[in-house]
Amino acid sequence: MKTCPSCRTLYTDDTLRFCLQDGTPLIAAPDADEPNVSLSGQEEETAVRARRTPRDADAPVDTAWKSESQVDRVSPTALPKRRASTLAIASLAAAIVLLFLTIAGAIGLWLYFRDSGGDIAKNTDNARGDQNSRVNSNLNRNSAAQPTPTTANNSNGNANLPAPSPTPPAVDKTQASGEVSEAITGWIEESEQGDLDSLIGRYANSVEYYQRKGASPDFIRADKQRAFRTYDSLAFDISNVDISIGDSGETATAVFDKEWVFEGPRRSTGKVQQLLQFRRIGGAWRITGERDLRVYYTN
Repeated sequence: MKTCPSCRTLYTDDTLRFCLQDGTPLIAAPDADEPNVSLSGQEEETAVRARRTPRDADAPVDTAWKSESQVDRVSPTALPKRRASTLAIASLAAAIVLLFLTIAGAIGLWLYFRDSGGDIAKNTDNARGDQNSRVNSNLNRNSAAQPTPTTANNSNGNANLPAPSPTPPAVDKTQASGEVSEAITGWIEESEQGDLDSLIGRYANSVEYYQRKGASPDFIRADKQRAFRTYDSLAFDISNVDISIGDSGETATAVFDKEWVFEGPRRSTGKVQQLLQFRRIGGAWRITGERDLRVYYTN
């Protein structure tokens, strides 16, 4: 076992010659049984000099240690600085390589799309040319297929003019309004007379009947028949009739006030604002809608 006379560090490796802490030549450690005698500075110097080899006899202590030590002392900060410098250089080199690759890739993409764009534009122009050729061919074919208008001179001396389309006949709304008024009168008379068959014959096959949509003639017959069975006589009085004819002359709307008096086991009176809708079907005005717009009173 050896010890450093300077820092008192003990070493179990007898092959060591110098202290790993401060480079002082090691000396044999005293036995555990021997008293621990402390050496003065002069005595330590004497011990060091006594252990020098003849080659190092005239050299100072530090110089002798340096000449015989196989381990160079390295500053604690020297290695990290060298590593940091190496890392910075490597990072810079990697950044330069990455930048070069990026620029090269961008240039390659630009060259690729420039060439592709030219091909696309060329193909597009060719496609447009083919399409225009087909369109012109179709136009020429259609022009050739169309018959040549016959030459005809009219009173103004113009030639090659197509015959004018026939003008639809004008709608006589006055006549249509009179026909709808007659239909309303017949509807009232047949209701008062209880002529159920003639009354139902005035309705279309599908009627907007009060709260029921698409009511059939059979449904309307059953509803009217209940009133005929309940009362012995029915009397109606209509006023303020307003008839509107559609632009086509095939539809009409009539709004009027209807007042009634029903006599029987019990008496019923009332007055409402009535709406009837008509459509010309088979040359006759048929009722397609019936409902009350307003109730004035009922008893």
